[in-house]
Amino acid sequence: MRLGEVLGLKWENIDMRSGILNIRQTLNRLEKIDYDGRGSKTEIVFQVPKTKNSIRSIPLLPFMIKELQDWKNAQISDKLQAGAAYQDMGMVVSNPLGGYIEPRTFKDYYNKILQAANIGHFTFHALRHTFCTRALENDMDAKTVSTIMGHYSVAFTLDVYGHVLDSHKREEMMKMEGLFDLPTMPQQQQSYPVVVTPNANGFILNVIDFDDLSFEVDNIQFGLVCIQDAVKEKLVGYSSPVPTPCTDLVLSAGEFVLIVNI
Repeated sequence: MRLGEVLGLKWENIDMRSGILNIRQTLNRLEKIDYDGRGSKTEIVFQVPKTKNSIRSIPLLPFMIKELQDWKNAQISDKLQAGAAYQDMGMVVSNPLGGYIEPRTFKDYYNKILQAANIGHFTFHALRHTFCTRALENDMDAKTVSTIMGHYSVAFTLDVYGHVLDSHKREEMMKMEGLFDLPTMPQQQQSYPVVVTPNANGFILNVIDFDDLSFEVDNIQFGLVCIQDAVKEKLVGYSSPVPTPCTDLVLSAGEFVLIVNI
């Protein structure tokens, strides 16, 4: 789910009995159309998703239903403690007094969770990206994935995530290697340059020789480990590409280069 879809979700949109979650609205902070120069330039808006494919139903796994029920019980406890101060808006994601949580506040909570878990900095959208990647890796058909994600077409899903299927096909093809009596060639280690760009949240790591490998982290060492794993996955069944010489790199102010060995 997109962040606005999560924050706009109400309990009436979830059928616990059948285990179906229905996405029918989003919550976003948008610019006021009739802003008159006084007060806030933005406001919280509940709105229908912009595309018809975003209005969708998602089946829930049993453990998710239990987690949601436990959270609903926690909200009931909050309501009893708050008494008359509780404003029950029926939101799944709510503050202790029952109101909605706006995107900026939620992102602050989310970043604190990442920090406490010590897993580096990843945008909330990375969770959505991870789900789609793992679904395809585990053989969920592209049409179903596209529908669950709310993409406007299966073609879009395959364009964005086609590399996942390519990687999976390579791994499956490698199972055939045992049928051929071929000599095993020693693997030669390659060194790939990684451009590190500091930003307000930490660092952005870009692997020059792989355009789609970019990581935003607050711990460089953790980022390099992620890069090693990602590059190894890409190289399954393929010869290592010749790395770009560091002397060919053009860096912006503040950027520097690190090397990962594969």
